[in-house]
Order: sequence, then structure tokens, then C-alpha cells
Amino acid sequence: MGWFISLAGGYWPAQALFFGLADMNKIEEYKQEKDGLDILHDLPRYVAEGWEAITDGDKERLKWAGVFFRRQTPGRFPTAS
Repeated sequence: MGWFISLAGGYWPAQALFFGLADMNKIEEYKQEKDGLDILHDLPRYVAEGWEAITDGDKERLKWAGVFFRRQTPGRFPTAS
């Protein structure tokens, strides 16, 4: 695990700040917006509203709670290779 620096309400990888690599991908931006485990507080709301109400950022954060989304494949059942 690398070093992280608290700045502007979030934690940035030290390498990004020191080497000018502050451009982040979408996943890193989601991490800056809200902590992954904070999604646990949103679960009751998503249960009431349905899965369509879940934002892309929260779909990524749900991975912290062990929930993963799969693309729908009607007529195909996932099988082990």
C-alpha cells in the first residue's frame, strides 16, 4: 500500500501529488467523492427505491460491501469454464 495525503476533503496517492499525476480515472474520482464503506448507510434507501436508482459511483462503492453488478445476458446462465 502506498502513502496517501489528506487534501481537499479526500485522500490522494502521494505519487500523484508529487509527480503531477493528479488526473484520476473515474474509479479514483468516485473514491474521492465518498468513502467506500459509507455505502452501507445508503443500502436501506436503495432497497426502497430499487436498483435503477443506484448511481455509477455507488455501484463501484457497493463492491466494498461485496455487491457486484453483472451485465444482463438474457437466456444465458453463467457457467464455470
